[in-house]
Formats: sequence, structure tokens, C-alpha cells
Amino acid sequence: MSAVFEKIVSDLQARIKSEELDEKMKAYYDNLSPSEIEEEHAWGKLGEAALASLKEQEEKELEGERAPRRHLGSSGDSR
Repeated sequence: MSAVFEKIVSDLQARIKSEELDEKMKAYYDNLSPSEIEEEHAWGKLGEAALASLKEQEEKELEGERAPRRHLGSSGDSR
């Protein structure tokens, strides 16, 4: 029974911490100046572009792994 109680307390503490963090983030973003908002937007666009590039690179690497491979110097002849 105490394990159940500890789980309930732990879940409540986690929820409280999460709500506190949400409030702090909201206050932070609500108090940004227009120039800070523009800067945040620019950083977001940069991050978005970097992630898109990384995803594209990973997809190309996966395609390369799926392509049939040839052995150099082998003509398929069994002489």
C-alpha cells in the first residue's frame, strides 16, 4: 500500500513541477520585447532548417545502405 501512496505523491510532485515550469516559460515569453521575439523567431527558423537538413542527410544515408553493393575487383567470374 505504501508503494501506491509513494507513486501518487511522486506523480503529484512531478505535475506541480511541470505546472511551475509552464508558468515560468509563459512569463518569460510574455515579457519578451519585439526585438527579442524576432530573434527567437530567427533562431527557430535556423533550428528548423538544420533539422530538415539533418533529416535529408539521414534519408540519403539510409538509401545508400539499401542500395545493392558491388564488390570491387569482382567480375562475377569464378575462374
